[in-house]
Amino acid sequence: MPARVPAVLVALLVALSLLPAAPATAATAGVHVVGATGAKRLLVDGKRWQVRGVTWGPPQAEAERWLPDVRRLGANTVRTWGVDGGTRTLLRGAAKRGMRVVVGHWLPHDADWVHDAALKRRLRAEVLGRVRDLRHERGVLAWGLGNEVMFEQSARGGSSAAAQRAAYGRFLDGLARAVHRADPDHPTLSVEAIPRDWRALARRAPHLDVIGVNAYSSVSIVDDVFRKARIRQPYLVTETGPTGSWEEAPDPAGGPADHGDAARAAGVRHAIRAATAHPGRSLGVVVFHYGTETDLAGVRFGLRTAGLRRAAWFAVQRAYRGATTQGAPVIRTATATSTSVKAGAPIRIRVAARDPQGDRVRWRALVTTAPWGSGSGLARAAVRRVGSGVLQVTAPRSAGVHRVVVVAADGHGNAGMRTVVVRVRAAS
Repeated sequence: MPARVPAVLVALLVALSLLPAAPATAATAGVHVVGATGAKRLLVDGKRWQVRGVTWGPPQAEAERWLPDVRRLGANTVRTWGVDGGTRTLLRGAAKRGMRVVVGHWLPHDADWVHDAALKRRLRAEVLGRVRDLRHERGVLAWGLGNEVMFEQSARGGSSAAAQRAAYGRFLDGLARAVHRADPDHPTLSVEAIPRDWRALARRAPHLDVIGVNAYSSVSIVDDVFRKARIRQPYLVTETGPTGSWEEAPDPAGGPADHGDAARAAGVRHAIRAATAHPGRSLGVVVFHYGTETDLAGVRFGLRTAGLRRAAWFAVQRAYRGATTQGAPVIRTATATSTSVKAGAPIRIRVAARDPQGDRVRWRALVTTAPWGSGSGLARAAVRRVGSGVLQVTAPRSAGVHRVVVVAADGHGNAGMRTVVVRVRAAS
């Protein structure tokens, strides 16, 4: 016959069973990179987190205005390049929606990392101050320490470039260790843009938890680089999208060619697939760019431009959610009847577009505010229809190579865009 359990012990066991569940242990609370090389995972409060992200362009203080749209994309992460007075608003807005933020800390590209000890002390103190201030915000996913600093050091060249890169690596490694001491519950990463610098980060800053990778046309080779170099840290593709303007063959005017929104959306789909094809080394992807800019970069990379959703927005939504809510118009043709006009003269453009929902297309136009090479801003231009499939806008007053961005809007916040190059001659 089993021994009789004392009544006091039974009462104690019953009382213990009624206590609330214990909070997450130190090993699971927070954000951690775990696993062996080649089998890495990112855990948020003990659960796997595959980054499905976008870079953040709006003012961080306007998080409540734009985060609902980012969430509709299916994104769970946004990435910033710096901290400002609105960062806490962004972090809290993200946390409220079950999202996280890679919080960027900008490090200067033109610093003297070899000799300027005072600057390095100041930067270290500033970063650590921001980390300590924000580390308890639930919206933090990771700390991003610098963006393409090694790349810019090399681009400037000179006999000291190698020494500057090495000194920066040492500074970055020390900074990563200091951030870990200040906040052991969030990983660190730094971002570079070419294979040589990915390998250099891993070698010179071994205390980084993750290597951030900016890769556009090179996104398909990222995993091969990490595997062949036997890099211990996993990578996060921190920027990707369609082919970069710097990678594109020039158009007749010397600027990057514009292949249209359908090609851009296809580039985004390819980039997401390539960036996430190797779980265990890849922690996910951040697509460039979710912004509010109205400029040529916004036309090329923007998921939203001039406040309008583009075909790339829906490409990201399909990749992240598996389905899209609708679609944006696609411009099939946009050709100027004359590619050389006088300043202030009319420009006629033949256009054709299709809308996936069959909505009526409304035409708009944006024109560069300065010639190519002097700026990339765009301003709204008046548009007149002067025939079937023909639009007319007025040429800018400044001579030089200009770009007219033709916009086909569907009236529901979606639009296609295509760029037309025009040489503007000085008025006689």
